[in-house]
Amino acid sequence: MKNMFLMIILFLSALFSSTSYASNINDFCTADLKGRDSPTGYHCLPPETATASDFKHNLQSASISIP
Repeated sequence: MKNMFLMIILFLSALFSSTSYASNINDFCTADLKGRDSPTGYHCLPPETATASDFKHNLQSASISIP
């Protein structure tokens, strides 16, 4: 009986994990800092408008000292 219950749990776990649909997951998310802030953070910029300068940050312009 215990083995049957375990087999059912394993089968259902495999079934649910194989049917998950994750098309809305982005490979990367560049925050839209000009947009509204929400409790979960900033919304993502559309991937078509992301540029290399979105991923570059100059620490000296922010007056941050790194020991």
